[in-house]
Amino acid sequence: MVPRTGRMTFVAALVALAWPLAGLGATRSAPHAATAPAAAPSAEQADPALAAATAMVEKSDRYLDISRVKPGMKGYGLTVLSGTQPVRFEAEIISVMPRWGPHQDVILARLGGPDMERLGVAAGMSGSPVYVRDDRDGKDKLIGAVAFTYPALKEPICGIQPITQMLAIPQGSTPGATAEDSGDKSSRELLAAAMDPRQTDLVSVLGRVQGQRWQRFSPVGSDLSPLATPLMIRGLGDSAFQRLRQPLLEAGLMPVKAGGASGRAADGHAAFVPGSAISVALMTGDLDVSAVGTVTDVTGDHLLAMGHSLFAEGDVEIPVGPAEVHMVVPTLLVSFKLGSTTGIRGAMVRDERVGVRAVIGQAATTIPLTVKVDWPDLGQSQQFHYEIMRHRMFTPMLAAMAAEESVSGWRDLPKLHTVRHRVDIDFGELGRYHVVNVDSGGGTDLAITDLVRPLVILLNNPLAPPAAVKAIDVQITVEPVDHSAEILDLRLDGRLYRPGEQVTGRVTIKPFRKPRQTIAVRLDLPADLPDGTYTLTTCDAASAMQHMMHEMPQRFDPRTVEELFQTVQRLGEYPADRLYLRLPLAGKNLAIGNKELTDLPESRKDILSQAVLGSDAKTFTQSLVIPLPCDYVLVGEATATLEVQRELKQTPMRQETQDTKESR
Repeated sequence: MVPRTGRMTFVAALVALAWPLAGLGATRSAPHAATAPAAAPSAEQADPALAAATAMVEKSDRYLDISRVKPGMKGYGLTVLSGTQPVRFEAEIISVMPRWGPHQDVILARLGGPDMERLGVAAGMSGSPVYVRDDRDGKDKLIGAVAFTYPALKEPICGIQPITQMLAIPQGSTPGATAEDSGDKSSRELLAAAMDPRQTDLVSVLGRVQGQRWQRFSPVGSDLSPLATPLMIRGLGDSAFQRLRQPLLEAGLMPVKAGGASGRAADGHAAFVPGSAISVALMTGDLDVSAVGTVTDVTGDHLLAMGHSLFAEGDVEIPVGPAEVHMVVPTLLVSFKLGSTTGIRGAMVRDERVGVRAVIGQAATTIPLTVKVDWPDLGQSQQFHYEIMRHRMFTPMLAAMAAEESVSGWRDLPKLHTVRHRVDIDFGELGRYHVVNVDSGGGTDLAITDLVRPLVILLNNPLAPPAAVKAIDVQITVEPVDHSAEILDLRLDGRLYRPGEQVTGRVTIKPFRKPRQTIAVRLDLPADLPDGTYTLTTCDAASAMQHMMHEMPQRFDPRTVEELFQTVQRLGEYPADRLYLRLPLAGKNLAIGNKELTDLPESRKDILSQAVLGSDAKTFTQSLVIPLPCDYVLVGEATATLEVQRELKQTPMRQETQDTKESR
């Protein structure tokens, strides 16, 4: 988290560039001579959890600490290559690398056995337990889990996560908690994008930001990296899959289209045992998205798996269950397991750099998402149901995936189309987010943006822990017609007006595949409007929002999560099928925090500005805004100037048009 000293505003949290550096801490090191400087404390001394795990392993006849692992030792591992039953593969220790990471060592091993030379170290083997014989008592003992590999290897060499480090993963979780890491640089980038009314591809931003958080496997390069995590996606069409593939890859996952479990494992009775396949269910329902890995160890109702992180979020709550492996798909770059969930049997509660911990029999709270899609021209209506994991990055991404697939899964959008949508999100005590909007010719982009934006902002806000999302409801109507139009020009019937008079004119628009049209507009000037030259603007919804954010920054600088919720709702209150008339008004306005002071004398404004510290004092402009309903989804902007004189110096000229007459 970014340190918060004093009053850090929301805008400051978005643009601050400071990056807190976490100390790496001490690492394991050999004793120094008496004349050498004092040795740094060992990893066990610096990390109480690791110290406790080391002490427990030393007393156990089940595990073998890395300190007793030597090059040349031979043993075996367990993993599933087909079905649900683990099979053995061979393992020979190459070397031990201390201090590979902060408080982390790694074991290098060469694998062999059933098809290993052909398949290599496959994605999905993460967590496969490895055992070697302890010379002290002749017993086979668990030394760790397959977790890392080098790219483009010519032989199956892996990095093993030591079991002692995995046993140090905390056993408990905070009920109902999610990761609160919303003050770092990547999250500020995400928040800034979400607050931009013209940003319509937040899913790509989500993938890029998540990808910045942890070293991920790459098929090229020379780094020992965590194995890729195969992400099995069942029920997703080709268009949505291709669109979401890159964001998922950037987030460190390997998206794979997959089907459901076969009859041999679909009964859900597969057990969690060392070497069995585990599925982490990010989303279930009409669309299934599950990460596949391997169980390392089971003790009572707790299990350890993966050998590296899934998202490195610490405290989590994600459904898990046994998985069936259809096959290992061999490729030139990286082979991967093709698998399916066989049922939900527990919950992942910890997600650490060295592995994950799950509790068998524990239920994970998920977010219900309902999407209804109407096709009036076909007389059809479809309803889809999903359950999504709670995660500040992946909840928005998965919700977008589900919404897009609900629309395009059965048929493509018509080439000419208008998409109307309603989004309702229950944020519990904060309230219910509600947006009704329409887009034409842009696919489902605006609908997905109106769905994703509040989730991104309120799950990554810097003002409080992530908001509680209780339920999401989306309704989408697809019409096979293009209702888009471009704003071309604004002409007023006159240039000179008195305060209180009505300004009339016409806006020229160009609808799609139709002749140009004019829309009559009128605006009543305030009776106390000072003399001067004014600019009247007519624009689309996104431009209207941008103008408001520029003119009234205090309304987009919330100090509490409740104010942030109101700000998010405000961003959704500009329907695209409106023509927005905007007239900036004269006057000296000052905001102290969120309190707006209007029509201040210049001297008083200067005194208050100097008296308020920091960025709490902001000048702002008030505008007269009139949204006019329109038959089209508009894009563009046009302006015209007018002169206001209380005492007219000349006779005003009016060019009254037929449109203006008919609009009276």
